[in-house]
Amino acid sequence: METREEHDELINRKLQAEMTRDKDGRYCVKLPFVSTEVPLPSNLIVAEKRLVKATEKMRKKMFTGNMTKFSRTGSQKASLKK
Repeated sequence: METREEHDELINRKLQAEMTRDKDGRYCVKLPFVSTEVPLPSNLIVAEKRLVKATEKMRKKMFTGNMTKFSRTGSQKASLKK
């Protein structure tokens, strides 16, 4: 593993090699990102579970709301018949 100074020296050499000037005379360099890639975990399973739960909750809420509305209108019709 390289030391911090070695890493900094490598970055400086890369910047010097890649430095250019645009038509207005300004210096242009690429950003010195570290090249090691960190793999990101897949969240597909968690997302699918959340989708299922949210859908179930929405359906339950809609069913409960419709049943409440139905019971209200049903009791209103029953009281009108009396």
